[in-house]
Amino acid sequence: MAMSGETIDARNLRDETRRAEGRVVVTFVEVPMDSIKNTKVEIDPTMMREITIGRAPDNVIVIPDMTVSRHHAVLSIGEDGRMTLKDLSSKNGTYLMVDGAFVKVDSREVGSGSLVKLGLYTMIRIDKP
Repeated sequence: MAMSGETIDARNLRDETRRAEGRVVVTFVEVPMDSIKNTKVEIDPTMMREITIGRAPDNVIVIPDMTVSRHHAVLSIGEDGRMTLKDLSSKNGTYLMVDGAFVKVDSREVGSGSLVKLGLYTMIRIDKP
């Protein structure tokens, strides 16, 4: 935000707007740890094309749920903005809400607003605002 009399470089403003429009937001909808429910994780796909999801601390999105595998799934974002969710041979599966029911997926393209169930108790929503 510019202060009174401060000059703004419009090129930087356009870059910031472009990054904000292209970002991916992952929201914890249901999770065993109530303190992180509704927490949002914003990802800039120009910085990171693969978002690893799992229980282990080396994932981009760490989920504190013992029914989620250490390296459970990966969300890939193509240069064209398309998103693909891939299960990494998890023990309890990765499920995508399709027509009102969760369907087990191995690899599937996902869109903004997709609800994903990981393991037995965790649900996340993937958005591209």
